[in-house]
Amino acid sequence: MGFEIRWLVPNRIVGVLVSSRLSNEEALAMNNAIRDHINAGEAPVHLIMDMRQVEVGGNKVSDAKQFFIKDKSPNLGWTVLISKNKMVRFFSTIIMQAANLRVRMTETPEDALNFIAQLEPQLGDLHEALAIANEVAKTP
Repeated sequence: MGFEIRWLVPNRIVGVLVSSRLSNEEALAMNNAIRDHINAGEAPVHLIMDMRQVEVGGNKVSDAKQFFIKDKSPNLGWTVLISKNKMVRFFSTIIMQAANLRVRMTETPEDALNFIAQLEPQLGDLHEALAIANEVAKTP
């Protein structure tokens, strides 16, 4: 499967690694799993999506649309996308804003977690969450 989902901070921060372009079935499975995590968590649940391994070819918004939750949960806080790819960042921003989601773009897991730490200082030290995020990203 082209994605992995894990709690980075139990019930508060969901980490998603997207490792390839997803089929429609995989995108639906990912969206359902993300929604289940967010609904099971304690609001606000923040979503960090690591899309550094994804390449978007062409310029179709539909190519990027597959990565985003179709039904916004009231528990969802911020969505932080990690990518250096300009096309991924561009399409992701358009789609997230159209879906009325709060989105932040970063280039590294450290930047993503630092952003969440500024929003939620009560979460404390997020070094363990960073270690989990980096471990997931290294998994083949």
